Amino acid sequence: MSESQTSSHPTKLDPLCTDPDQIERMWYVPPETPIQSGWMLFSETLVLSQLQGCFDQPDKVKFTPGWRTIAWGIRAIMAVGQALIMLFCMIPILSWFMYMLSRNMPRNIAGFFVRGCYWKAKLRHLGVDTFIDQGVEFTRAHTVEIGNRCHIDRNVLFTVGNDDGYIRVGDYTFIGPWCHIAGRGGVEIGRCVGLSARVHIYSVSNLPFHAERLGELVSMSHSVPVDFQNTVEGKVEIGDYVVIGMGSLVLPGASLGRGAIVHPYAELRTSFDKFAIVSGHGRAKRIGWRRPLRLDPRLQPESMTEQET
Repeated sequence: MSESQTSSHPTKLDPLCTDPDQIERMWYVPPETPIQSGWMLFSETLVLSQLQGCFDQPDKVKFTPGWRTIAWGIRAIMAVGQALIMLFCMIPILSWFMYMLSRNMPRNIAGFFVRGCYWKAKLRHLGVDTFIDQGVEFTRAHTVEIGNRCHIDRNVLFTVGNDDGYIRVGDYTFIGPWCHIAGRGGVEIGRCVGLSARVHIYSVSNLPFHAERLGELVSMSHSVPVDFQNTVEGKVEIGDYVVIGMGSLVLPGASLGRGAIVHPYAELRTSFDKFAIVSGHGRAKRIGWRRPLRLDPRLQPESMTEQET
């Protein structure tokens, strides 16, 4: 019986534990739900959940032969519509029309479908069952990847300054309204992440001084020549299950480990361990750890089985 087996999960909760690895073993993480991949924008499960009125309860979706036949017919019609919209997006004049149409269509299944089709034709990757809301904008869309079952809320802005940058968003992630993600230095957002409204993530930014020309007055304007600026880049990494509160600012080179929580209006300039609780106006600091209130009973059978082996 190896050490990793005997210590895979604790037998009791330690409310004073400060070891991120031990805290991680205290949490039960639900197994990943299989997602129907493919070219289609919406899966059979999502279509059936809409028809049966149980969108928020996928475990109640009925997959009887009758329902699956209805879903097949609807998805066949949607496939034709998706193919036509994506074809229109490749024709310059029609692409502009589809862009304007997608931005202003209402927040219903038709609007999400048209927006999804448009951005699926433009992004490097757009997963299945992802909803893109009104007013969402991408610059250099071909450098952006968004996973499955995500929701990009209203007026979110994704900007990538050049083709060397990128933005990657994992499955089941929610990005709240009016967020701004600048990916010139690279931004990676994990799965099951929640970004509240008006979170700003910058992998590139300007500094008001230059380390090699300390007597020179440096401009913070992006409109001046590059020599008048001091631009810094740094990859930003947001781990799985991270929560970032409203109005927070993540600056180049910062990272958040799995399960970390950031309080509203914090400013992150450095790296924080997994399951850290981060807070503070201005430069944020770790103020605690995200521990479970009790051990999930689903950890116990696994722990006992490992000990027995």
